[in-house]
Amino acid sequence: MLAGLVCTLALLLTGASALADPVQGLRGRAADLDAQERALVVSLYGLQSRLEEAQSRIEGIRGRVAELARERGEAHANLRTARRTLAIAEQQLGRTLRSLYEEEGNTPLAVLLGSRTLEDVVSRFDGLDRVARGHSQVARQTRQARARIARLVRTLEAREAETRQLEREAVGAADSLTRAEAEKSAYLARVRTEQQITAEQIATAEAEARAAEARAREQAVQAEAAPSTASFAAVPTPARATTETPAPASEPEPAAEPPPAEEPLAEEVATEVAEPAPVQAAPSGQQTLTVTSTAYALSGSTATGLPVGWGVVAVDPSVIPLGTRMTIPGYGEGVAADTGGAIVGLRIDVWVPTEEQAEAWGVRTVTITLH
Repeated sequence: MLAGLVCTLALLLTGASALADPVQGLRGRAADLDAQERALVVSLYGLQSRLEEAQSRIEGIRGRVAELARERGEAHANLRTARRTLAIAEQQLGRTLRSLYEEEGNTPLAVLLGSRTLEDVVSRFDGLDRVARGHSQVARQTRQARARIARLVRTLEAREAETRQLEREAVGAADSLTRAEAEKSAYLARVRTEQQITAEQIATAEAEARAAEARAREQAVQAEAAPSTASFAAVPTPARATTETPAPASEPEPAAEPPPAEEPLAEEVATEVAEPAPVQAAPSGQQTLTVTSTAYALSGSTATGLPVGWGVVAVDPSVIPLGTRMTIPGYGEGVAADTGGAIVGLRIDVWVPTEEQAEAWGVRTVTITLH
């Protein structure tokens, strides 16, 4: 009986070990998938931050392009005005000169002969010269303005071309980030699907392990009880040999007492084997934590290499793994992407743009939801 019990125990332990190996492998795979998910979440959050920066840059460039186009339109309008002014000034200057030298009494000889004194001659010649100089100055200033406006138009057109090139480059970079974000999101979705499948496989393997353990315990009890049952069945033989009185038929009853005495031994053995119960799978879904929350407004990069920004949360990685998404009352959505020397245990630190907002946040106790 003892030999059979030892063999049964060996089979039980061997079966449990054989079933434990697949479960351990699945748990290792689940741990790898968890690490991949956290790394993907952090990477995806960084891509989203860079994409937001690229979109902001594109908006700024487009605003600059619109401003340059407006300035260029105004410069073209000024240039057309300057050209019309120059044409009018040149026409007036030509008409004045023709009237001075073609009309009677306005030729130099007529002025000289028609003047009574030398002072009158000088005065009339000065008048003619002033009129000519006035029209000439207007024409010269108009030509200078036209040249200046033309240079401004060329400068604005060059700047607009450069800005449009920057816009095309920024749009290309944003498109690349969008594609990378879509690929990361798709990969993250596949990882999460595989996590769910692995969790189901772990639950199935653990259920099979528990069922195999139960069958092995049942077999151990049956193997232990078999000798007692056999001895109980063998006792009634003397009763059939003695037929004088029915009293001997009750004599085998003491022989049936050993099974109750032996049953506790089987239960103890089964209990000893059942002690290493399989570890239950971690529950899936959301989890809430009550933490002490502070705020900071520093610039630079986080412990994960991401730039600081709205939604970046500093955590203790031993409590909240990096890459974990969370919902924070009064703040919104965030991701565990930073650490800090003072952030230990159930404590988080959220990023805000200004010191005033950090002081307004203060120190508060909040119940966060981990996703």
